[in-house]
Amino acid sequence: MIQPVNKRPPKQKFTTKGTRNSGVAPTGLWIGVLILLLMSLRPTLTRSHVEGFSYLTETMSLLLPDIASTDPLWGMIHNFFYLSRPGTIWLMAPLSDLAPGSGYDLLMWIILPIFMGGLVVLTKLWSKTTWLASVATLLFLPIVIDAQFFFNDNVVAASFAIWGLILLEWSRRLVWIFAAGTLLSIALLCRLDQILLLPLFLFLTVFGSRTFAIALQRSAAFLSGAIMIHLLMALVDPQAANVMFRIEVASAADTLWDRGNVNLATKFYRDLSAALLAFGVGLPAIFFGFKIMESRRRLAKPDGWRSRTHTLPLILMVYPALIYGITLGKYYDPRAFMTLIPFLATATALSLDQFVLMPLVRYGNEFSSKTEKLSTRTIVILGAFLVPGAPMLSSFYPVPYESENAIPTLTGRIWFSDKWMEWQNAFFKLENHTVALLYAIEDADTTAAVISYNWTEERALQNALVIAGYRILPPELAACSEYATYWRHPNGAELYHIRSHIPFLPDSTTNSAAIFLEGGQACLNEMRPEARFALVPITSPLPKTDLVENVNQTYRLSDAEISALAHTSRKILLQGNVTGDSDPEIEAKKILEAADAALNAQ
Repeated sequence: MIQPVNKRPPKQKFTTKGTRNSGVAPTGLWIGVLILLLMSLRPTLTRSHVEGFSYLTETMSLLLPDIASTDPLWGMIHNFFYLSRPGTIWLMAPLSDLAPGSGYDLLMWIILPIFMGGLVVLTKLWSKTTWLASVATLLFLPIVIDAQFFFNDNVVAASFAIWGLILLEWSRRLVWIFAAGTLLSIALLCRLDQILLLPLFLFLTVFGSRTFAIALQRSAAFLSGAIMIHLLMALVDPQAANVMFRIEVASAADTLWDRGNVNLATKFYRDLSAALLAFGVGLPAIFFGFKIMESRRRLAKPDGWRSRTHTLPLILMVYPALIYGITLGKYYDPRAFMTLIPFLATATALSLDQFVLMPLVRYGNEFSSKTEKLSTRTIVILGAFLVPGAPMLSSFYPVPYESENAIPTLTGRIWFSDKWMEWQNAFFKLENHTVALLYAIEDADTTAAVISYNWTEERALQNALVIAGYRILPPELAACSEYATYWRHPNGAELYHIRSHIPFLPDSTTNSAAIFLEGGQACLNEMRPEARFALVPITSPLPKTDLVENVNQTYRLSDAEISALAHTSRKILLQGNVTGDSDPEIEAKKILEAADAALNAQ
């Protein structure tokens, strides 16, 4: 019988079913990937805070709707940290009411499968690779795993945005486009930087429309969904629903944070360091994946811009570059790259499918004959993933310290879950200090004063106070009215929290010294000797002396210690000479007046 000449041979398809002759069967690969994923996720069982901002976010969820009470000293603090993530705080609030102190943990457990599952689905839709490649991609982008080890709103916001993109890929029906608009709107409420994805959503909404009328209908459906969510939010909190006001507050905070002496090269290298921590293990796979995208785009070019196979790869390559161009110098930590992860995951899946999974299957099938050799690309991709030892970039040049950067290697990150758990222990130790301090205050049976030295310990103490049932009230002692917050428990326990750290502004050591001279010393002297404490900090800008007495893992301050801190503060102000005044007390007053003008302007 004559066969038709135009009949094509059956397409070779990568299947998840192994064969009896396979040395490395796909089933075995599935098992291996899932075991590595579970092993890597082990530190989620002991998830901790990451620094002061996550403590403050949880505290806000406990105090809703009274956000201003989270920081009566510096208005910019509660404005920025609330308005940059109001959706996360409102989502957390019922969980915090249900289990005070565990609201953020519960929210992260709810979000974890939504985020990871969504990233796998979106990667599958965009890359058109196998499910195994899409799941394995999670292991090659470390921040996808690492971000689950601490409380952060990046994962919460990204989850809604990712599922919005999935809906746009899933169907062109107006109801799904409307739903995609609602999800992006929620993501934007959960974290302001999700606005960077708005142009992409709008493009994907109208792309492929055969007529202008269809494009208009789709745009209207998308925008209706997005606007509806913000209108509902306006019923709860009009400021949180005001995107332009949120951008204004974030811009003001960013201006305060910006250090003018940091040049463009330093900003780039700082970003590069954060990028290597965020997805450095997968860089070879990402690079090869973008080359595959470019090949797909060129092959589809004759069909023009209306071809999805031509345009989508181009968008996936160009859009992350545009995001980075807009946000250059703003990547203070690895989690900031979360908006880029969907694009990088797609490239990674393409590489893993073509250069790792398929070669491993072929290598297993032909291992006995030794006719198949793993390519250089396969070895490079797997080497970066499996072999630890490459030092972090910060070993070669100074970069700002970030408390969540716990891993000492860029490669073989899956083997370092114990290091993450050691890192988490530092925060558990700080929290134990705060609990011990509260017990010591109750034992003292008198009004106490507590001084904190940095942002993280300050917010950890505040969070512990709120969880324990303390509430903030107007200060009753004049000496403690300016730079201390007054807390009282229903059982009668009360304390003044002297906050020596001024956020946003540079020269934290000088600022702390100014606060101690201007108000901290006087407030401490108002208290009985047995009721003056300094919470043990992770790092302290004001050095302590050997005169500190350890009480229940907290520091009780003697008269000699207070005098020593005052002497150190004067010395710091004279050395800093910020305002040019030779009198430390006058210098302190000028510094704090400038801080008040900067942080309480709105």
